[in-house]
Amino acid sequence: WMLANNAPLLELPGQTVRDLGARLISANAYLGADALLPALQAGAGVVIAGRVADPALFLAPLMHHFGWDGADWEKMGRGTLVGHLLECSAQVSGGYIADPGFFDVPDLAHVGYPFADVSADGSAVIGKLDGTGGRIDRLTCTAQLL
Repeated sequence: WMLANNAPLLELPGQTVRDLGARLISANAYLGADALLPALQAGAGVVIAGRVADPALFLAPLMHHFGWDGADWEKMGRGTLVGHLLECSAQVSGGYIADPGFFDVPDLAHVGYPFADVSADGSAVIGKLDGTGGRIDRLTCTAQLL
């Protein structure tokens, strides 16, 4: 597509893909949630994909489950936020912000991976299994987002 459409190079204003000539080795693009939806709609339990944006791995199942329209920007934003909180797993359980003596996170050796209880409107509660290490609170979630 990039060669056929002579796509512009954003990092080199005024130049296009064809200007690279033989120097073009490969091109990579992150796919979004919309690329995963056809497989989910066909009933796939597992989807194998190329490079996919991390939050899309969570957003696509939410879109499929709740029937969200990709043009509903509020729900897309909320679903992407949930995906970003979950994508790095133990980071939101305190792994990102842990700093012994300053910001203690209990039992990181047995950290609990997060889950999200998401409602149809896109609101969510982030949690982890009882009895696992780490912590999930406003501060750990904010640190992961920022």
